[in-house]
Amino acid sequence: MEEQNDIQQDSLFSIVPGGGHEASDIVAYKIQMIEEVQTTWQELFHGFDELHAITYSLGIKQVESVMGLFQRGDVVIGSPSQVRQAVQELLAEQEFDLKTICQNAYLQQRIKDGSFQFYLEDGGVHAKIYLLRADDGRNRIILGSANFSRQAWNGTQLETYLFEDNSQFFEHYMQLYEALRDESSSKVSIKAKPLCADGSNLQDLPIIQKVVQARKPVIIEKVPSREEVEYTFSVTQEGKEWAERVNHAYVKPDNHGVVHFTSKTVDRMQAYMKRSEHEKKLRVVENPEFLLDYKEHSASFSGKAWNLNPSKEDVQRDIHCLYQYLDGTEGFTGDIKKLQETYTKILLYMFLSPFMAKFRYDYSPYAPENSVGKYFPMYMIIRGPKSGGKSSIIRTGQHLMFGKSLHTLPTSVISPIKLDAYKVGIKGCPVLIDDVTNSRFRYLKDIVKSDDALIRGHNINHGTFLITTNDGQVLDPSVIKRTLVFTIPNQLAEDESVKRDSSFAQLQKKMGNALYRAFLHRMFDEIDAFSDYMVSDTKKMDGWFPDIFKVGAKILQKVIADVDMELYPSIKLFTWQDFMGEMTKSQKAIYILSALFDDYSDCFHVKKETDSLRVDFSTVESKQVNKFLDMLQNELPVSLEPHMIGNVLQLRYSKTKEVTGIDFQKQKDFFSRISSIFRGD
Repeated sequence: MEEQNDIQQDSLFSIVPGGGHEASDIVAYKIQMIEEVQTTWQELFHGFDELHAITYSLGIKQVESVMGLFQRGDVVIGSPSQVRQAVQELLAEQEFDLKTICQNAYLQQRIKDGSFQFYLEDGGVHAKIYLLRADDGRNRIILGSANFSRQAWNGTQLETYLFEDNSQFFEHYMQLYEALRDESSSKVSIKAKPLCADGSNLQDLPIIQKVVQARKPVIIEKVPSREEVEYTFSVTQEGKEWAERVNHAYVKPDNHGVVHFTSKTVDRMQAYMKRSEHEKKLRVVENPEFLLDYKEHSASFSGKAWNLNPSKEDVQRDIHCLYQYLDGTEGFTGDIKKLQETYTKILLYMFLSPFMAKFRYDYSPYAPENSVGKYFPMYMIIRGPKSGGKSSIIRTGQHLMFGKSLHTLPTSVISPIKLDAYKVGIKGCPVLIDDVTNSRFRYLKDIVKSDDALIRGHNINHGTFLITTNDGQVLDPSVIKRTLVFTIPNQLAEDESVKRDSSFAQLQKKMGNALYRAFLHRMFDEIDAFSDYMVSDTKKMDGWFPDIFKVGAKILQKVIADVDMELYPSIKLFTWQDFMGEMTKSQKAIYILSALFDDYSDCFHVKKETDSLRVDFSTVESKQVNKFLDMLQNELPVSLEPHMIGNVLQLRYSKTKEVTGIDFQKQKDFFSRISSIFRGD
């Protein structure tokens, strides 16, 4: 009986819900309205020294802003974990809360100096209570519906705010708060870090900590049915992973619907996490981890910290190598200056790619759903004929970043299931997937739209994927919208390509990463201001969007100027439009439209009176031509108003003429031209 009492004391619920639909007594307080006050959250929280809050859920930025007004305080997070249908939900929520707290530099410092503390309530509390107290004895109590989040306090959604100064309820609620904090909640440790994938710091989760330290089972009571509670837990990547861990640890309710969470359960779970992480590394082609520390403004590669203040001579050496590489494009077919500019943009994207994860996460609350990739793409596609230097420029970028080329991933990873493991497993590195075929490209639509799990998981160090292809595949509009697309029409003759392979390889070996380390040093100085502005209210002016490419281009130019070197002509002040703009992505389609007119001018029909250009291939028997028509419909600028009906493509003539520089007037035969002279045409 004594052991049973001990176990019951460690229950996650201080009050076990009653069964069925029987009425239970609740405590209610009578209040009286004095007046309605127009105010702001800043005014409401201003003028006190300490804050004690209970919130069902929170937004870490709002907590950071509010705590800047107080000398000391603490917060109990009730969390949606009141739903006890599945243990993994509680574990996933605690992992998410812990990770969010650990990655906020300001609140972490407050926790370390003892002036602030978080508690994660394991039993589920839905109350929203804010207790403010001043050192001179004044107090204020704030009640209502508002969680501790920016959205709840910025006036954009309907909330109830009740407050009273020097309230007779203050001490009563303070006693309730202290009892909840001291007896039922788990304190976030000063040493806590985000959960490691191998489970080595599993005890940092408050519920696991409780089991390990007390060496007694924790009991999780089962709620009778999902319909009887408000279900607010959204399925995240963490939830799915915890479901697997819980299953392998044999965590199941007994005949009474009660789960006994024991130390053996923790051991089995930790062993499974360690084993699964090892297996994942065997499955995934290993790439060294490149990690950026945004708090310390530091970087590490393969576990070794980098010196972000390289010598002038080392930076100059890398710039000389880069310029030599760009000079090596002489001998390619086509427009060499345009090729050099494309190569430069590819390199700049690679330099910026490790920052994409953080910017995607920071901007996600402010961007329309599924459109974060429009501003911060994590995929780049380079297409064109063989021997255009597509793979070579990517390996050159990797050498300039890391002093070596990285493993190339097999094309088989281009599938929604397989690539998910690489998205999580690869840290910070831009990796190459070379020579992807059309059959694989059909999966891209699902792949690029399934990255929200990285954002929900607060993954700020994931990698990026650089895809090359020799095929003339048709890209889906949803892929084009979220993906950086470059077309390289240039080529080297095969014998010339073989000659240059060894010289390019020797040049790449001379490259260090001094230029990139200097670039990172300046980037860290810029990104804090960029991120703050990106999420601020002042950004809401017409036409503003986060142009990280413009920032990166300026920094690259500054780094080169710092070491007293001239800019290469292709290193320009690029902007987002140069990378993700419609005209950039439409280059191949415009080129194909021009080529089709050269070969099939009889299929082009202009009607100036209706401003229309009709491209009719209904009488042309060519699968390749039909494929090109699909590409034109998907990839031509929307200003051309492309529209397909069967094998007929309709375009707006004036805009098509403006974009291509072609008037699409067919050459008349000699007799027609002579006749028109006499007619005065």
